Amino acid sequence: MRQIQLRDPNFSLDSFMRLAHEYLIPEILDAILTGDLAALRVWCSEGTFNLLKASLEAQLKSGCRLDGRVLDLRHIDLATARLIEETPIVVLSFTTQQISVMREIATGKVVEGAEDKIDTVMYVMALAREETVSNPITKGWRLAEIAIREGGGL
Repeated sequence: MRQIQLRDPNFSLDSFMRLAHEYLIPEILDAILTGDLAALRVWCSEGTFNLLKASLEAQLKSGCRLDGRVLDLRHIDLATARLIEETPIVVLSFTTQQISVMREIATGKVVEGAEDKIDTVMYVMALAREETVSNPITKGWRLAEIAIREGGGL
């Protein structure tokens, strides 16, 4: 945190956590859960974008697309903060309650999951601080890595 504050004297952990809860995490998850490649390109580092894009393209090739939404976002915790190759990285862990379905593109029919099944999903998200805020949408943060673990449904 000290390294981030040296680079950005206005940085506050409380403000960052509020920004993450209210804006960063919801925007990134929405782009992932709806397969919005244009939004993912804005939010992700190149490597992370390429991994997510490959996964989404595989779904499309099979004639399906992900159609999900977050119902509740909880337990956002700071796992660690590090400086990696001079880039400040903040790692957050959190849990969502979400609906995750896979739809057939041609018909819209649900082929995996259920519209009334709420899943608990655990995430670990590494956000990298850009040296200069080149895109006001991201507020200077990019998704560097993400890990997702489904915890079951209700």
